[in-house]
Amino acid sequence: MARRRSSGALAAVAEAQRRQQRQRQAELRAWRAAEAERERAQRAAARARAQGQRQAWQAYQAGRESDAAARTKVVEAQVAELEAVLQKVLASPPFGLDQLFQPVRVAPFNPGQLAVPFVMPTQRAYQVPQLTGMRAFSAAAKREYEEACRRAQAQFEHDWQECWEQEEHRRRQLDTYQREYQAWAERETQRIAANNARVEQLGRSLTAGDADAVGEYFAAALQISGGWPASFPRQAEVAWHPADGTLVVDWELPDFSVVPALSRYRYIKSDDRETQIALPAGERKAIYRRVLAQCALGVLAAEFRADWADRVGSDTVNGYVSSTDPSTGRPGRIFLMTVMVSRSAYARLDLGKVDPVSCLEALRGQLSSRPDALLPVKPVSLASTTAGHQVDDVIPSASDLMRLDPIDFEDLVAALFQAMGMEVMTTARSGDGGVDVRAMDPDPIRGGKLVIQVKRYSNTVPPAPVRDLYGTMLHEGAVKGILVTTAEFGPSAQEFASGKPLTLIGGAQLTDLLARYGITSPADLA
Repeated sequence: MARRRSSGALAAVAEAQRRQQRQRQAELRAWRAAEAERERAQRAAARARAQGQRQAWQAYQAGRESDAAARTKVVEAQVAELEAVLQKVLASPPFGLDQLFQPVRVAPFNPGQLAVPFVMPTQRAYQVPQLTGMRAFSAAAKREYEEACRRAQAQFEHDWQECWEQEEHRRRQLDTYQREYQAWAERETQRIAANNARVEQLGRSLTAGDADAVGEYFAAALQISGGWPASFPRQAEVAWHPADGTLVVDWELPDFSVVPALSRYRYIKSDDRETQIALPAGERKAIYRRVLAQCALGVLAAEFRADWADRVGSDTVNGYVSSTDPSTGRPGRIFLMTVMVSRSAYARLDLGKVDPVSCLEALRGQLSSRPDALLPVKPVSLASTTAGHQVDDVIPSASDLMRLDPIDFEDLVAALFQAMGMEVMTTARSGDGGVDVRAMDPDPIRGGKLVIQVKRYSNTVPPAPVRDLYGTMLHEGAVKGILVTTAEFGPSAQEFASGKPLTLIGGAQLTDLLARYGITSPADLA
């Protein structure tokens, strides 16, 4: 029996140990499960952090890319604006004298808050409620009531006085403002009336053909003409030569910095950095030359479109930048472009379709080959050096040329070509074979023998002399034929010369060339 008892005790101990072991195993499993869950939670949190960091990084990179793209668009818009200067000038309405008139009206008086009076306090808002019930019979309550009434009355009087002072101050401000407005309105009305009176006088002077009035009118046409970028200067000097209907304009040009130095911005993700892509130097210079050519054509368009009375026979435009002259180191005007165009030549242009640089060259204008380096050109004639809009009597005009002796006229043209750097020889009056001046251009590339015919015409030149010149050029074996005349060439003559080695120099261009090279008489022939 003792043995069975011992076995029973051992079994109980063993069972307790097994329960403890199972409990420890369950606790261990629970701990391991908790650890596994904790590790899963940690990994999930790490993944979430990484995902959040990736999203934040991606958002940062997207922002940098977007910023670079936005700044690139700004640069592209600047270049597009520069390329469209001429088109925008042409799209703006032509100038007319009526644009200088101002309507005789001024802005109405608007006092704003000063027109709103202060609301004065009323006695009723400060009344103390009457005592009711048993409090009406209480001496202490009556004393409190009377004291409250005195305080309310004192507060009312204080607030009323303060509001009255504010209202008085408002009225004084309103009166002052109204007097100031009335004085301003009177001055503005007088200014508008004076402006309109000046415009009316300008109109009368224009009708009378006053030279100063004509110059002032065309200067106003340039100042008011639309389409020019806001970054462009708008300074112009205008001179009018009534004797031959020549208009001369000195127009300030934008400098080279108007063309962006960069073409785009680029964000590089791998390095987290932004790079600036420079606009190629050659392309930047080409854009600037196109801008200057557009300015020349835009000024011509603004002036000819404003010429409702057909006063302008020819228009000379000189474009300059205000800068330091690299040759002298002193500030001044550096001329980068000059062109002279007759009315008939302008009428044949379709400026909405031309290439600006090619058009300027076809008009025999001069455009600096390196405007970015301020390489100057020599203007035909300057408005800034013409006093009182009078014609320079040193350089012969077309009418002066008509009065010259034929031989003197030939010698004058020979002197001009000699000043251009050519070797010239005038021919005898008889047996010249249709050649008045023979010249040799020493340029090793485009040079060679030139035959020059000199004709004085008072009317439009027909095509026959041009055809004769072409035959003479072929017969002489010359590289180019040049016809110089005192008049202008008709469409048929120009059409015949088109595509052939022929140069036609009309009266207006001849006078400009004489001015440019300082030729005043046949005696200038060395």
